[in-house]
Amino acid sequence: MHRSWNARLLASVLAPVAVVVALGLVVALPRAAVAAGQSLGPEPMEVFEGNLNYVATAGSLLDCGGGGSCALNSNGNCAGLDSGTGALAGVPQELAGLRVRYAQLTWVASLPEGDAPDTLVTLTPPGGAPIAVRAEPMRSETFDDAAPPDQCQLIQTLCAVGGCGLTFSSQTAEVTDALNTHVEGGGVLNGNWRIADVVIPGGDDNNPETAIAAIGSLTVGGWSLLVVYEEASLPLRRLYYYQGFELIDGGERRLRPQGFRAPPDPAVDITFFAQEGDAQTTGDGMRLNDTDLENDCYRSTTCSTTPSAVPPGVFAGRGASISTRSISKMPSSRRTKTRRSC
Repeated sequence: MHRSWNARLLASVLAPVAVVVALGLVVALPRAAVAAGQSLGPEPMEVFEGNLNYVATAGSLLDCGGGGSCALNSNGNCAGLDSGTGALAGVPQELAGLRVRYAQLTWVASLPEGDAPDTLVTLTPPGGAPIAVRAEPMRSETFDDAAPPDQCQLIQTLCAVGGCGLTFSSQTAEVTDALNTHVEGGGVLNGNWRIADVVIPGGDDNNPETAIAAIGSLTVGGWSLLVVYEEASLPLRRLYYYQGFELIDGGERRLRPQGFRAPPDPAVDITFFAQEGDAQTTGDGMRLNDTDLENDCYRSTTCSTTPSAVPPGVFAGRGASISTRSISKMPSSRRTKTRRSC
């Protein structure tokens, strides 16, 4: 079966001068690649310019490790969680004129095939009141995937599997106004954020509706929060936001976001949010214009980097990773690669 992943890319470029920057991404896996769903790029979904910066966090909504009863389930079962927390840090809250320029919340799940996604959740800022958040259809995605009929027949013979298909859901909502209301009321952005009231079915080979997710190591459950903030004393920056939601099973996935404007050899920050990733699969990573940025960072239980890479990303729990790379000088633009284990 395919492997599921959810991609969110934010590139932040110090760009006081308008110059085109060629940038692409490649996803490379040890097996042949098959993709479905909305690909990342090539044009950015959002572009922000001004005296601004950004922070992001992510978390898992899965509790994994329970042994499965089906012999085909080598990964164990994962229970879905209805809430989770993640921390934001580094926002200069002491700046009196600081405001949120843009903020968005995303939550992701694997569902029994045909089930409707959960479109209403709750987000609680640090020390603040819960905020009801409804997904925006134009920013959200769902699609189905299933095992081939011959594989499905074998799985159903050996395990208590109902259907062999799943629906994958990525729900997104802009929460800019709600966060500004929180800040204007004396609230802070740094600290622990909580998402709650989320329906995450999980994967359990004793449950015919979700057994295929557990057996195929396709159980997805996680969330992310992106906050772009602005204030007159901050450095001038240009931020590009790209979004994609695909199924990939091995091989090489080339992504070539475009639309960049920056001076020659700019300093670049790249934040990448990914879902799922199989622990037994190795050889994944990210490469920017032939420069390795990370290795084995999208596996479901680990996140590490090569010795020459910039500091490692954050493993946010089973099946969820968020990585930020700061590059003092943009590498040559011959080719950009991202190798992923999913």
